[in-house]
Formats: sequence, C-alpha cells, structure tokens
Amino acid sequence: MSFVRVVGTVAFLICFSCLTFAQTSVVADSVANKNAYVSVDFRELSENPEAYAGRLVSFSGEIISISAGGESLHLYDGRSPMVIGISLSQLKKSTRLALVNKPYHHISVFGRLSVTNGKITLEATRVEKLGSVETVDVAGLSF
Repeated sequence: MSFVRVVGTVAFLICFSCLTFAQTSVVADSVANKNAYVSVDFRELSENPEAYAGRLVSFSGEIISISAGGESLHLYDGRSPMVIGISLSQLKKSTRLALVNKPYHHISVFGRLSVTNGKITLEATRVEKLGSVETVDVAGLSF
C-alpha cells in the first residue's frame, strides 16, 4: 500500500510541476507582449487616438521642430496632415543634445502615447536615427 501511495504522490508532483512551468511561460509571454511597441501610422492614429492612449507605440517621421532646450520635438510623416508632439524629458541629456546639435532629420521614436483634451503626445523612451533623406534639386526647388 505504501508503494502505491509513493507512486501516486510522485505522479501528482510531476503533473503539478508541469502545470506550474506551463503557466509561468504563458505569463512571461503575456508580459513580454504587453511591453512590446506597436508601430502606428499617423493616419490610424488620427482616426482613433483613444485606442492607443497609454500604449507603447513607435512612430517614424521627419523632425520639423525641436525646442531650444531639447525637451520636445514635433514629428511629421508626410502622409497625413497630422503633427505629433514628442516629449524628450525621459531621454538622457546627451541624446537630447545630439538631436539638437546634429542634423538628424528622419527618426523613429518609441514611447508611451497619451491623449489629453484631444492633443496627442508621446513620452519618448528611445529615439533612433533612420537613413538620411535625400533631397533633389529641380529648377531651384528642393524636394
């Protein structure tokens, strides 16, 4: 009788530990997906900004203005009339100064999106320089 009880206990422990490990990987996957950045198109965002509020998102576009202190910038993608305000206060000072002092034009910005009174703002956690944008001079006009 004790042999049956030991085998039953061992079988129970094996099943319980398998279920525990399976649950741990499911939780880890859901946490990883919750902290993943979602690439958002400006058009999608302009149609329904509330759907992205509080989420981690990324944008790519052209810098059209940077504040003198490097605390914020405005990003434009050229496919929609929308301009996104980007707060850079979470970034290191060296990263902010590089944006101000170097000729970065085309960037990707990663961060948490907020919508306040219809105004969309991204609190940047990371900025990456993308390939340089070529300009073409046609009849004195730059494109």
